[in-house]
Amino acid sequence: MPCDTVQTSSIEFKAENTPLLVQALGSLGSYKATYRGGRLVSAALDGIRIFFEDGRIIVPRGSEGLIDRIKQAYSRQIVIAAAKRFGFQLKRTGENRFLALRRR
Repeated sequence: MPCDTVQTSSIEFKAENTPLLVQALGSLGSYKATYRGGRLVSAALDGIRIFFEDGRIIVPRGSEGLIDRIKQAYSRQIVIAAAKRFGFQLKRTGENRFLALRRR
């Protein structure tokens, strides 16, 4: 294999809400994003280049753990946004655990 070849891993990731995805990336630390036509196409997080294309997330092989972190952060942002939208207050009870309380 040529020395300039980068092996990648990809997984299906249909992030329908770009603003929530950007918030999720921000919650993981400092990042730099690239947009094309209003769509997020790539980001650099922890020095790792991430690509978003055709409903997939692509990272260099060996960085698959970052995909899990992004998916979890995105899920957290969805839960927070849905709670706000439907009038619930969230109380964090643990890592990726929330208690939803109805506001009065």
